[in-house]
Amino acid sequence: MHITVFSSLEGRDLALLKSVINILDPGDFDATAIHWQYKDTPNHQIFVAQDFHNQNCEYYALLKEEEKRITIGNNINPKILRQLFGQLAQGKLSGRFETESHFTDGYRTNIQTGSYLVEQLYHYMSSQALLNVNLKCHSGNGLIIDKANDRIYATQPLNGSLARQLLVENNILLSLSEKMISVDKQNYPHQMTTSYFLWLLGLAFNEKLLLDDFAQANVSFRQVTWPDYGYLPFKNAFVSLSALVSRSAESFESLLSREQFNKKDVIAFLNASCLSGCTIVNRTNKDIEVVLNKSTVNSNSFLSRLKLKLFGNSYSG
Repeated sequence: MHITVFSSLEGRDLALLKSVINILDPGDFDATAIHWQYKDTPNHQIFVAQDFHNQNCEYYALLKEEEKRITIGNNINPKILRQLFGQLAQGKLSGRFETESHFTDGYRTNIQTGSYLVEQLYHYMSSQALLNVNLKCHSGNGLIIDKANDRIYATQPLNGSLARQLLVENNILLSLSEKMISVDKQNYPHQMTTSYFLWLLGLAFNEKLLLDDFAQANVSFRQVTWPDYGYLPFKNAFVSLSALVSRSAESFESLLSREQFNKKDVIAFLNASCLSGCTIVNRTNKDIEVVLNKSTVNSNSFLSRLKLKLFGNSYSG
């Protein structure tokens, strides 16, 4: 089993994280072991980051497919990182790394509404499945998604007009296959990165959030990749929204509480950035704490007696 880690940490913290992952990885000698790798890819399973609260910071890990946040604490070191990854490997913090994905070879579903289309694509793109997607529309439009190579092919130009058209289609067959798709360039002459078109699709779906529970207080959003605003269409408010959710996890309610943002812009931003993979979701009622084994203090030691004499009862050990 392979587990991929990505992070927004920088400098010493990032170097430390990569070093621990390299030490943990068993190499290619043990096929049954868990193989850890650090890689900048939208198909990662674990995202390690930090939030800033006033003058303090808090490190945490997001389990992407489970949309679960694991609080690490206000500092990281080799010991706590080894404990984090060790507990994940043992299934103490996650039970889904080894379970079969909902999206399997041969999966098929008929899509009748734009809401169901974006919901299916969001869950598919958020999963670890690297299966290819084939979308066949009753109108004659066709799209093929090669997720592993981040490419999408279409019978029509891949632009905002096609995105809006897909959202009003009332009969789309979505099918998944693990076989390499042989794209007929004559029938599918248009192509671009999948993430770009999904940004357009999310931007067009701007009347409501991708999923209904996105508005709940226990759901928060964390940007893992800065959108290429020199390339992507966007609204002016998106840059400020990106700055917020790249620094700390924010809920839909907390974003709306800021006077500079209106509801429609927040919905469009979250839909576009979540569907394209720039932003991931944390859905939990209570953070899971990684508890370190703390050594007990010997109150009879010379150092403890000295501190007690110097500081009196204000010294707690």
